[in-house]
Amino acid sequence: MRWIVSTLLVVTLLMSLGETILTDLKRGSSARPGMFLRGSTVLLAESIASVNVILTVICYRKCPLLLALVYWSLALICEIFQLISLMSVIQFNSEMLRFDLLMLKIALYSACVLIEIKHLRTKAFGGYLESEQYPSDLMKRSVFSINGSMKFLSDLALGSLNGLLILAHRRPLELADLGCPPEDFEAGYQYKVFNEALKKEKTQARETNTTALLWRTFGKVYGREIVTSTLLIMMSSNLALIPPTAVGGVVAYASGWHYKDSAQEHETALVTVTEYFRNGFVLIGVLFFALVLQLFIFCHGVNISRFTSVKVKAAVQMQIYEKALHLSSWNLSCGKTRPGQMINHMSVDATVLQSLIVGIPRVITIIYQIIIALILLYLNLGTAAVVGSSTYLLVIPLQYATTKIMSKVQVVVRRMSDLRLEKSTEGLNGMKILKLHGWEETFCSSIEKIRSKEVWQMMKTSFCEAALT
Repeated sequence: MRWIVSTLLVVTLLMSLGETILTDLKRGSSARPGMFLRGSTVLLAESIASVNVILTVICYRKCPLLLALVYWSLALICEIFQLISLMSVIQFNSEMLRFDLLMLKIALYSACVLIEIKHLRTKAFGGYLESEQYPSDLMKRSVFSINGSMKFLSDLALGSLNGLLILAHRRPLELADLGCPPEDFEAGYQYKVFNEALKKEKTQARETNTTALLWRTFGKVYGREIVTSTLLIMMSSNLALIPPTAVGGVVAYASGWHYKDSAQEHETALVTVTEYFRNGFVLIGVLFFALVLQLFIFCHGVNISRFTSVKVKAAVQMQIYEKALHLSSWNLSCGKTRPGQMINHMSVDATVLQSLIVGIPRVITIIYQIIIALILLYLNLGTAAVVGSSTYLLVIPLQYATTKIMSKVQVVVRRMSDLRLEKSTEGLNGMKILKLHGWEETFCSSIEKIRSKEVWQMMKTSFCEAALT
């Protein structure tokens, strides 16, 4: 929470400094640096104070926290007095950017005061160190990733892997350099969590006389991570709309400046919100912050989906492995369950589930982006956009037919793979008989024929994928 409030406060102070400069340039031809000297010093002081307080919290010191509380309280009082003095001169108007920024700074400074009071109460005057329970991952000396137990920005940027990346630039990584994974990424832990959810699903289905659904179990265990990843990727797609708008605003500002557009001149003494965000230099800053924020949010959403997919794959593989251990030798040799099927379940099916978990947020985001794009086109072009977008409807039946062909071909590929693995297992088990009768070439040629058919079916899948793209 401290990182979020501090970041918002720094951005607000930067906007306040820009508003002061634009107001000073608007009032007269000669600039007065003394007008925005206060904003610069406040921005510098707030940055230093935020870094100092964060280091103080890490070191568990008491006196600097008291000084930080005094600093935030005085800053809050100054902003309140500034708002009162401004309202005594000019009537309150939400269109004036200075009023909006003052209200926002008062809210953020109040949040900083509350955060300092909370930290003082819990860390300095309460039994914080005795009551706090460290995560079990932090007690491991060889753990290489502790995401979820770090500060907000470090967790967002995967800061726990910085040491590993620096070491990778110096020399090739070895297995010992990776250390042990966190408990959340252990296959045994994922199997335990998934198995408990599966048992609850079976019990609930038995009580309600319904069928237990596997997708519902996945939703209970990993639904929160999937929804979070989807929302973050959708948020990054919304931020992707800001750069084109900002570039258009910069072009309009440059054109108005070149042709001396009088529509940009207003009679108000202070800069309004519209004037502020019409300025080309402000839009360049907005463009920069939007791109950085979009990159961080998108990468964080993709990382969450990838980590979740790895957990799903580990849980499914452990479930299949546990099931295979309980099967009898007769089922694996003469029954319906063949070794090739078990291998396909552990490798191919688990990998398909992993790709599905990664693809769910992106598919939802693509649909959302198409809807937003069609709405924007309709608002700007009218019915012509609807006629142009109707070409998507013509492609949908073709994509549906191609996808059905791909699903049928993949079923054939899995059957061929099962048969090939069964033949290979049979050959390895009866190697003495093959050597005794000299059947090596004949047996190898039968396996190669099955493999050639499997490769041909895989080529069909590749052709279908090329047709879809």
